[in-house]
Amino acid sequence: MKSIFPEYDSYIAPDGEVLRFDRMSDRFVQSFEGYGMSPIKYVEQQGALQHGTTIYDYKLQRRIIQWTIRQSGCSRWDYWEKRNLFIDMLRPNRHTLNNFGPGKLRKHLPDGTVRDIDVHIEFGPSFASPTTYWDEWGFTDTLRFIAADPTFYDPEQESTTLDLSVAPADLIFPITFPIELGEALVDDTSNITYLGSWLTYPTLIITGPISGFKITNDATQEFIQISHELDSGDTITISLPYGNKEVIHSNGTDLQGSVLPDSNLATFHIAPSPEAANGLNPISIIGAGAGDLTSLEILYNTRDIGI
Repeated sequence: MKSIFPEYDSYIAPDGEVLRFDRMSDRFVQSFEGYGMSPIKYVEQQGALQHGTTIYDYKLQRRIIQWTIRQSGCSRWDYWEKRNLFIDMLRPNRHTLNNFGPGKLRKHLPDGTVRDIDVHIEFGPSFASPTTYWDEWGFTDTLRFIAADPTFYDPEQESTTLDLSVAPADLIFPITFPIELGEALVDDTSNITYLGSWLTYPTLIITGPISGFKITNDATQEFIQISHELDSGDTITISLPYGNKEVIHSNGTDLQGSVLPDSNLATFHIAPSPEAANGLNPISIIGAGAGDLTSLEILYNTRDIGI
């Protein structure tokens, strides 16, 4: 038998503690707003003699999400315990040492889909006492959150691994960086069918041995090319979230200086349809000096512009 309320919400504090809201319990979300299309600001310009403007780009703006919540209780003692619970869970300093960051709103949808969005509390709860009816054992209140990144994402990370096949050494590929003949060459592709409605920045983990490699998204023609010789079993992790691009060797060395300057490190992404036809993103890698342990792992979270 299907649940009468096949969806529920959670607030996950920065330290990982969870406050669940479920209509089958004494705490639930009565109403919510701000989950649809992200706010948009269009980039436009106007010529000296132009009537109107020309819109040539857009930027998503931060999102405001507002909940009206209900917490029921069975006594004044219970009321004050629940009140303290809300304050403790939503306070902005509920994070570990030197690790300030957002909490998360998690939405469980009737079809089993789960979507998160990173938020900071902006307002509430105020615990204003009602004046027209008796409600001294529980409270109904408003919580307002700011989502600096207005996109939703699947908290379950997708993972694809290419155990790279070694090509015969006498093959010559149309590559621009030097590869000596006689080395073990790799040229392989992973076809990712991306179902999100907004782009996602992946994490790429390359395991050696390999040298002078180039990773390309053939759907967008963006690539990352690194001139580094990676020893057997060592890894390079390329993390690509906006504003925090990293290229780190497994020994902790920063290898951004090894990224060739014409690489698309700032914008490399997995694209939704129709930017990538039917959401198909072929991620290819070519390189030299490969061995039995050589692999490429692609990690990403599916993102949506709204739910």
